[in-house]
Amino acid sequence: MSQHLAALERAVGSRLFVRNPGGVEPTSQGRDLYAAVTEPLDALEAVLEEQGRKRRWLADRIGVSESHISHVLAGRHTVDREEGERIAGIPDPTRENTSADGKASAVQFMRFPFTPEQKAKFRTAGTQVLCGIDHPHYGHMAVMPEAARAALSEDLA
Repeated sequence: MSQHLAALERAVGSRLFVRNPGGVEPTSQGRDLYAAVTEPLDALEAVLEEQGRKRRWLADRIGVSESHISHVLAGRHTVDREEGERIAGIPDPTRENTSADGKASAVQFMRFPFTPEQKAKFRTAGTQVLCGIDHPHYGHMAVMPEAARAALSEDLA
C-alpha cells in the first residue's frame, strides 16, 4: 500500500499523507485532492448504476431463448404467434461467424431446420412469415414481405 501512496504522491507532486503513530493522515493537499476527485467519481458511479438499472430493466422485458434468431410461420393473414410455428435458427456449420480473436461477424449465417410440413407451409402463397431476434439486450420482429417469401420458397423446392 505504501508503494501506491508514494507513487500517487510522485504523480501529484506533493505530499498527500503524513505518518503518525496511529497510521497515516491526509495533508491539506491530500484533503484537497480527495475533495477534487470525489465529486466526479460519485457522478461516474451514479451513471454506471443508472446504466446497469436500464440494462436490467430492458433484460427483464425482452425474452431470452435458446437461439436468438427465428422465423415464425403463421396462418394466412394472421400475426398471432400462438397460431404459428417457431423455427429457431442455428448457426450455419459451414460458415465461420467469429473471427480468430473472438469477435462476432456483422453478418451471421443461419440455417432454419424446416420439417417437410413447414416447408410446404412456407411455400404457400399468403403465408405470413415473421422474422425475429430474441435477445436479452435487443429484440425485434418484422413481417417478411410476400415477394421475399416467394423468392426464398424457391430454395425449399
